Amino acid sequence: MVKDTMQDMSSTQASSMTEGAYKTLRDARDGKAYSVTKINGDVWMTQNLRFTGTSLDPSTSNVASAKTITYGDLTSGDSYDEARIHDSGNSTTGVWYNFAAASAMTITGSRNSDTATESVCPKGWRLPTKNEQAGIMRYSSSFNPVASGYYGEGKLNGIDLGGYWWSSTAATYSGFTGRSNLEFRYNLLTVDDGYPGIVGFSVRCVMVKDTMQDMSSTQASSM
Repeated sequence: MVKDTMQDMSSTQASSMTEGAYKTLRDARDGKAYSVTKINGDVWMTQNLRFTGTSLDPSTSNVASAKTITYGDLTSGDSYDEARIHDSGNSTTGVWYNFAAASAMTITGSRNSDTATESVCPKGWRLPTKNEQAGIMRYSSSFNPVASGYYGEGKLNGIDLGGYWWSSTAATYSGFTGRSNLEFRYNLLTVDDGYPGIVGFSVRCVMVKDTMQDMSSTQASSM
């Protein structure tokens, strides 16, 4: 059993990781294990998130306060305002999240241009920005993209083409406010300028870098 958790991984461990090296960590919320690696200076998940828990607590999740989320199923339709997911039950393809679900219900509606700062990611991890996604386009093999497709209009689409992953960055899509995203199509990673938050994409979290606010007493005492 994997003992190290994503929530407990420290900045010291992250900084000591060799570029391209892999480590297996467990999400303390549900015990599911994920491979992570350092890509272009940041530590990324190399597997799609599979978390389906409805109770999010700041001690284990990337949220500011405790909340309970009620999910609908993406196979029954789309929504800007309700959290909707679909669980493949497969450790490779993982779970598809609309953006309301991916952002832990902090970004809803069709014209919300705020950057997502909270998410379904584990504590200490978050949704990547558009720039961070652009920074790993040359590292396809390390990112380990999978052809998981996306959910829209109640059905799975594009699985024959590739995979799609949310970013935290707002973008305009056909007059609506969507999100930039990372795509894997035709064996290439690219960044798209925007998709509507009603569709269900995969999630790969990136580790949060230390801030002054995040410095722990243990880190301080070891200085």
